[in-house]
Amino acid sequence: MENEKELLGLFEVSAFKHYLRFAAENLRYSQDNLQRFLKQFPTATKVLTFEEWQKLGVLPKKKSRALEVLVPRKIVKRDATHQLLTTEDGERMIETRFTLSPCLFDVSQTNTSQKEWVTLFNRPECLGTPLRYSKLFVGLRAFSTGKVAIDFLKSGTLPDEKQVWVPQGLGEEATIKRILRDLVALEVDTLDERMKDFEVRAISYALFSHLKLSCEEETFPELVEWTKTGKTPFIFESTLSHLTTLLQQNIRRLDPVLEATFDPTVGKNPFERRLMAVQTARRRGQAPPVSERSFTLPSPEPPENAAVQAMNRRMKASNATRKTRSQAVRTERKIENDE
Repeated sequence: MENEKELLGLFEVSAFKHYLRFAAENLRYSQDNLQRFLKQFPTATKVLTFEEWQKLGVLPKKKSRALEVLVPRKIVKRDATHQLLTTEDGERMIETRFTLSPCLFDVSQTNTSQKEWVTLFNRPECLGTPLRYSKLFVGLRAFSTGKVAIDFLKSGTLPDEKQVWVPQGLGEEATIKRILRDLVALEVDTLDERMKDFEVRAISYALFSHLKLSCEEETFPELVEWTKTGKTPFIFESTLSHLTTLLQQNIRRLDPVLEATFDPTVGKNPFERRLMAVQTARRRGQAPPVSERSFTLPSPEPPENAAVQAMNRRMKASNATRKTRSQAVRTERKIENDE
């Protein structure tokens, strides 16, 4: 009865939207655990364990109450006399039990802002810029590679099941959203066309939210209709579980592709990455990063000349080392020939 009330609460549009946004940012947890979190902390957005927040240099606030999560525990089975039970092969019999563990904290319970855990492609400085939309387009093309091709619809062309056709002139954000929705439609295999449309829009909404695209125009009229017709919440449970699994699978596949697309160091060797770091630091008016082995000589010359001089010194030292080694090899060979 309690679970039925929780599912019935998700028929409310704002609650359902918040659930989708929450599921998109917490990919490790099942539908049951996600609902459990929201029941304990209705405004939760991003939950991590104490250790995970600590790795980010963040600590939960004092007196913050940890959220409970249902975790699996492996228990070795014993008989009535507490003797270990084994299989026919002599292996211990182990069963899995689920227990509640209070170990998670929401970002609002910590002393940090959201910037510490936001993904690379959602950094505030690039949101809404033309470059971001172009990179999202490149990333989505890479994401769809091997499954479908993304192209713009031209006059005289016919849609193909292996292509996502996008009308021209939609605008940057509308184009990205159209591609995402079409890619999701290819993933959903629900036979009921009306239910499939609902699932596609729900998963698309979660992806739009995850990528910080505008998505509040979605109203999900089906929820209102189901409420009026008295639809049983338990029928909705299987749909919700399917939605959660599918949207999390898509985000797990999409995130690494977009991170690589937005990361300027991908495909570059260590020297190029260090050079980019120095150039970025200079553009920001900061001191360039210094490695443990580097040193700075007091010189009135500009940083570029000092860097060139340091490189020349390293090259001379390397040449001297090679020359010394070659001389030693020649000396050894001469001694062997004399003998």
